[in-house]
Amino acid sequence: MPVTFSDVKSALGEKKGKSGHVQPAAPQISLDQPGRLRVKHLLFLLSIKSSTLYIRLKKGEIPAADGDDGRPYWNTVTVKSFLAAKAESPKPRRRPVARRIKTSPADLSTFLNIFPHYKVPSDSQD
Repeated sequence: MPVTFSDVKSALGEKKGKSGHVQPAAPQISLDQPGRLRVKHLLFLLSIKSSTLYIRLKKGEIPAADGDDGRPYWNTVTVKSFLAAKAESPKPRRRPVARRIKTSPADLSTFLNIFPHYKVPSDSQD
């Protein structure tokens, strides 16, 4: 039986590589009491992925970390005020994109032959 590279790695006790992204986790403290929240807590509270968090941090849509002791952290006061402001601001609604399909009169007559019960609106006969 041939020995593969993965067999050698497991024999040496090497661990599999990690993605580098933090998994969301619920904060263990209330936002009403003083404390620190890490990236994983923000991911949970905002329901976003870590890549989205860093993009929004760079754009300034999420407040910068209050400190960094090797890992960034936010004080609960900062996060609570951010979430309160976010809840008060109206969400921008995306309007559906209306796409008009260009058709020829021949396409319309073919369609009406296939679906004779369909009534053509008066404004669509260009």
